Amino acid sequence: MPGHREPTHSDLDDDLELQELRRPSSGVAQATTDNGHAVKGTDLADDLYSSGSNSDLDAAPKKADKDEKTSKAEDTTRSPPAGSEDKDYPSQRQRNIFVRVVQTIIPNGGLLSGVFNLASVTLGAGIMSIPSSLNTSGLIMGIVYLVIITALTVFSITLLTQAMLKTGIYSFEHLARAMFGRGGDIIVAVLMWLLCFGGAVGYLIAVGDIFTQIFGHPGVPHFLQTDQGRRCIVSAVWLCFMLPLVLPKKINSLRYASAAGVCFIVLFVICIIWHSAKYGLANGIRDDLVMVSHGNDGVSGLSIFMFSYLCQVNVGRILAEATTKTTWSLTMQAILSCAMCGTLYFLAGFFGYVEFGPGLSGNIIKEYNPYTSPIFFVVFIGLIVKLCAAFSLNMLACRTALFSVVHWDVETMPYWKHTIVSVTFAVGALILGLFVPDINIVFGLVGSFCGGFIAFIFPALFVMYAGNWSFTTVGVWYYLATYFLLICGVIAVVFGTGSSIYSAVMKYS
Repeated sequence: MPGHREPTHSDLDDDLELQELRRPSSGVAQATTDNGHAVKGTDLADDLYSSGSNSDLDAAPKKADKDEKTSKAEDTTRSPPAGSEDKDYPSQRQRNIFVRVVQTIIPNGGLLSGVFNLASVTLGAGIMSIPSSLNTSGLIMGIVYLVIITALTVFSITLLTQAMLKTGIYSFEHLARAMFGRGGDIIVAVLMWLLCFGGAVGYLIAVGDIFTQIFGHPGVPHFLQTDQGRRCIVSAVWLCFMLPLVLPKKINSLRYASAAGVCFIVLFVICIIWHSAKYGLANGIRDDLVMVSHGNDGVSGLSIFMFSYLCQVNVGRILAEATTKTTWSLTMQAILSCAMCGTLYFLAGFFGYVEFGPGLSGNIIKEYNPYTSPIFFVVFIGLIVKLCAAFSLNMLACRTALFSVVHWDVETMPYWKHTIVSVTFAVGALILGLFVPDINIVFGLVGSFCGGFIAFIFPALFVMYAGNWSFTTVGVWYYLATYFLLICGVIAVVFGTGSSIYSAVMKYS
């Protein structure tokens, strides 16, 4: 969204192009825990295919490598029939110069590919709430949160990679079932659904905030400047651009729109810095900035930072595509990606907060007037494209989370049944998106509750239960760091969720 994966996010887009990596029916990934019990990663739901929740990436590495080699062999031996040079065959389409240049610079499965995949998922609508989170938590406390969560995100990806490599299961849901038995995958699927659905609601709220600024001009009809007019416009965008992308069973091209949206987010950060330097810092840094907040305010900003870093659900897909499947390789990708995102978050948060000060709340988009700074028209249009693509991807991820629980095969199920489920989720998100007043409410609740489990608690538990994990086998620092990650997840779920609920009640009661 965002920033949910953006499924999440919730950016979740590249998963739509992957086909299911199936294990043989007798294939079992098995690990042994410290107490001697065997843990089996069976073929839990091999009727699922790729989506934002990564539920298809549970195939063993050897099988994935075999499929990749077979595919490459077929591609090299296939050639167009004689006299058919004018026809559009796959081998000819791959000769597109743009594709070749991109694949040369960023080869599939390489280091840069993994870095940009993680970054495109991480960077999303969450960045719009970072400046107000610094205002809520205080400038110094917010920066501390940013550094800690960045480090914990890298470590959680490391643990998750180790658990997946040990078991050969590249899916959150299937890994939970293998580690905790039946019920573990259901809990993870519910959390995935909440994360993606909440992110989609937040994206609709963000679209409404953008149109509020676009229509905030005396020459615009008064109706479009009211709440009713904003809801009509958002509903029209949903009907014309979001809903049609939810109806197909698979949409591979959305990943390009989402990737382009990331470029507009970078442009958005540049515009924030430029606007702050021109207007906010013209007379120096203001002296009414909050450095450290106490009580509930000091905790409530934590949830937004957690939501902005949710990218763990895509680790399985990136690991399956990687040419070098090692913990160190994925850790380096996580370090570079999180450093890139953390830098953008800091720049947007710092310069946005120092310009608008203690009066800043919610989405920082609402502080910019595109009529006085026309560059924001370009930024707003790009962000709308990003939000529309992210909404559709999150809805597809919600659908797959449900299908993973009820074991429906999206490939063979009737299209009308798929349509009913997809439209129901999309309509529910639209209704909430039209009437929930603040994007921080959604991102705060989703970030603290779902993020605490998915980003911190489950990666720690997965590596503990994957086998050969004890104080003597992993060492004191690794042992303590894993438990620290687990405790941080519990704190985030309990205090972060409670703080978000309390802040929403106090603000709108």
